Amino acid sequence: MPLPELNLKLSITDNPGSPLYTGHGEREKMAAFDSQMKQHTINITISQEKVGQIEIPISHELCVDQEKAIIPTYKMLVTDTLTEEKTIYEVTRDNFLNERIEKKKTGGISIFGKRFFAKERIYAPMIAFEPNKEDIETFITNKQKTLKQESLYYTFQQNQSIVYLVAGISEDTIFANTDISYLFYVKNGEKFIGDILYREKFLKLTPTIKITLIKRQEKNTRKNADKIIYIS
Repeated sequence: MPLPELNLKLSITDNPGSPLYTGHGEREKMAAFDSQMKQHTINITISQEKVGQIEIPISHELCVDQEKAIIPTYKMLVTDTLTEEKTIYEVTRDNFLNERIEKKKTGGISIFGKRFFAKERIYAPMIAFEPNKEDIETFITNKQKTLKQESLYYTFQQNQSIVYLVAGISEDTIFANTDISYLFYVKNGEKFIGDILYREKFLKLTPTIKITLIKRQEKNTRKNADKIIYIS
């Protein structure tokens, strides 16, 4: 004869007449506790919408005057799966090739194949970072965060590529580091760092960080960059 099965599931209710009633509002407290014990996600979306620019001092032996490279910034949205609060930042998607900086003559007039009154300018080739195949590329991590007193950066491993999202480090310092290839730099990083730390504290458990990179139209990218590097 088979043994009878016992239903031993425990629950709580808001019904005062039930033997499982534990008090007014206790069900909501349990739901809030359950939410805190879940691992949530901070979602960062880097769009194709151009919103501004930053000027980076060029440190190179060819530079006599204080030359600067202009790098566009794009709209970046930050939210999370618990609070759903949204904040907007500016982020770079491009970099310049410091090792390939050269002088070029521009302007002036050409007479019999010779150019007169031309001005010499420093030329810094630009490289753009784009998703490889799809229109959207996703990077996820929950461990690779480095937080210092005034700086924060995340490291994402995507197949053979290592991608960095950096905030708080001075612009001239981070862009002078030619060892960093795939780089997304957050403008006004102090606010971004405070936002991330606030969300992490509120989410309790260490959240997953998810970056979504939206692909720009190739014709616009090629217009503004000398080279496109696809993240693969």
